[in-house]
Amino acid sequence: TQSTSRRQRQMCIRDRNTPDHDVLEIVATVILGLAVLAIAWSSLQSSLWGGEQATATTQSVLTSDQANDLFQQADGIKTLDQILFVDFLTNCTSPEIDASEDFACEQIVGNMSEPGQEAFAVWAEEDDQFLPFETDEYNDTIYGDAESDLEASEALFADARQANTNGDRYETAASSLAMVLFFAGISLVIGWVRLRWVLLAIAAVILVWTAVYLAGLPIA
Repeated sequence: TQSTSRRQRQMCIRDRNTPDHDVLEIVATVILGLAVLAIAWSSLQSSLWGGEQATATTQSVLTSDQANDLFQQADGIKTLDQILFVDFLTNCTSPEIDASEDFACEQIVGNMSEPGQEAFAVWAEEDDQFLPFETDEYNDTIYGDAESDLEASEALFADARQANTNGDRYETAASSLAMVLFFAGISLVIGWVRLRWVLLAIAAVILVWTAVYLAGLPIA
């Protein structure tokens, strides 16, 4: 009986000294599960932001091409207006103009673009020695659509660059979460209990830091 009691006391002492491995495994499992979910979320967001980047980049290129076309069209309009204006100055500024020549001069002005005719009318009414097609009003009119498309293209490019940055940040978060998997996973196979707790603590700190980091990122 005394021998049995002695063995029971020894077993109780061993039980008190033996670490609770189940707690370690539960903590490690929870950390691993949360890390896997966070990695899945980060990967999803990185992929979505990559898609937004590709879409914005494509739209930026298309809008830029459209702006270039409009600039070329505006240049052609301005060149034609200038040619007609020079033709008017050459043939229609003499005080000795008969009716047929006067009609021809009206045709020259009529062949100008609508903004060109408006600029010419302002020029004809004023005595200032300025070129009618170098005014801000004229240039804003013929180049306005092109300038708007160019600004839109630059805005889309900025959106694409920001989407790329957001995707990179989510990839950074996924990389740090991979370290969580490493520390939490290796804690399950190491026999030294204190070291296991240290590894789990490192994994938990990285997990919390990454969670805070992810909370500050925009969602696609």
